[in-house]
Amino acid sequence: MFDATSVCDDPATVLFNLPGFHVVGARCDGGQRDVIVETGISQMCCPACGVPSAGVHVRKLQRVRDIPVGGGPVTVWWRKLRFRCGNTGCSRATFTEHTVQVPPYARSTGRLAATVVDAVVVSGRSISETARAHRVGWWTVQRAVSARAAAMPDPASRVVARIGVDEHRFRRMRFFRQDDGSFKRVEPWMTCITDLDRGEIIGVVDGRDAKSLTDWFADRPRWWRHKVAVAAIDLHTPFRKVLKAQLPNAQVVADRFHIVQLANQMVTDVRRRLQTQLHGHRGRAANRTWAHRLLLLRAGNTLSPAALAKLLSVFATDDPTDQLSAGWAVKEQLRVVLRSPTKVMARREKQTFDYYVMIADMDETRTLAKTVNPGGRKSWPPSPPARRTRSAKT
Repeated sequence: MFDATSVCDDPATVLFNLPGFHVVGARCDGGQRDVIVETGISQMCCPACGVPSAGVHVRKLQRVRDIPVGGGPVTVWWRKLRFRCGNTGCSRATFTEHTVQVPPYARSTGRLAATVVDAVVVSGRSISETARAHRVGWWTVQRAVSARAAAMPDPASRVVARIGVDEHRFRRMRFFRQDDGSFKRVEPWMTCITDLDRGEIIGVVDGRDAKSLTDWFADRPRWWRHKVAVAAIDLHTPFRKVLKAQLPNAQVVADRFHIVQLANQMVTDVRRRLQTQLHGHRGRAANRTWAHRLLLLRAGNTLSPAALAKLLSVFATDDPTDQLSAGWAVKEQLRVVLRSPTKVMARREKQTFDYYVMIADMDETRTLAKTVNPGGRKSWPPSPPARRTRSAKT
């Protein structure tokens, strides 16, 4: 409990916008900007005995780390009061004031902690990069991120309907010398389990093998695993086997990013094969299909009219077999299937995709169709429709 004096919202306080503080001074010396703030508190209760006290023992300046203000870094100085406890029987002789933004023993504001956590969690920036950008230590950012992680609810305490599983390499590979003098290659992989509805990471396991992921799901309650309806993964085979065994009611699907990546790789494989067959060597700057290879991988609906005209001219001049344009059309039709808003439209576009694959008649497109087809290799290519025959009675 504390009582604050009435302080008008002067322009400097409004621009600084730190709750619980008002600006009493500012200076700029050689590019270094300092802001002096106060809370305006006249009395505060002792944290030990709870008796209000208005006796000021000492005033001191404390440096507080804060976010950049006005487009640049600012050094914040807090004129902090230390009160004298009036209760003679209290074990605390003095105590300092504190606010919601700067709790006891804190050296940075709450909005700075929220900013660095959002930079790491939401924007995906590294802790080192975030610390340099906000002029704080590495451990300051790490403590803020760890506090946010500790405050997250247990994934087993709430229902998760759709999850995503994907591996992530958190640093570069390294080589370690063995006892016999040889070197062993070690790639630091981890597997992240994400709640797709909330966009939150609910679990991280070491490695990307089936055992680690199985142990993580085995620790979840049975009712939790039965509530998962959809599991999105990449095309890593161990993930699919684990999810089929641990999530009996979940439909395992491949995420859109890796499907489009497969389609782009198919176009690249067709381009490389044609380059070798037609020219007898790898792509060079004189070959238009190689010079404009990035246009082949761009989404067709995002191409400008000039870029689309350039791509069509490449097909007309440097694609005599029309196989490259056919592969590009298959890739674009697959993207149309993935963009379909309803299942009915997706089925209709999927039929067009199968038709494009048949017309292309290439190993690369057939392999892609077998991969993305829900029935797998056994149901593609589809069998021709049965020919109707007239009954003998007619």
